[in-house]
Amino acid sequence: MFSWLASEEMGHIKILEKQWEKVKEEGMWLSEEGYCSYGDISNPIECTEFPSASEAKGELKEDAPELEILKEAIAAERQATSFYADLAKNTSDPSGKAMLEKLSRVEQGHLDLLEEEHEWLRRSKEFFTVHRFTLPSSA
Repeated sequence: MFSWLASEEMGHIKILEKQWEKVKEEGMWLSEEGYCSYGDISNPIECTEFPSASEAKGELKEDAPELEILKEAIAAERQATSFYADLAKNTSDPSGKAMLEKLSRVEQGHLDLLEEEHEWLRRSKEFFTVHRFTLPSSA
């Protein structure tokens, strides 16, 4: 999950770098077609992609470091969601507003995923996987 989230964020960095170049050179925002050609902004994760509660099982200590890592990741995603939403509110260019709103929605999807993972760990004591990514087998 964290590898997948990292690759998502690297795509966002690539898009924002290209956007910065476009603004510096031409004073314009990229269109959706333009920014998607530099990197992928995925569709937000939907709750339907989460496993069911009946799949919960396993053992995890109450003070597991994974819970603390998830708490920090949740805080970072919450900040990113707000950051992009605030930028979108203050952007008058329609293309810029659309890109920033989409980034905010995607970050909200990441936040939802992390919050659900945290709750899942608290209840089930085992990591879950989303259909978009799978964990390597422990063979």
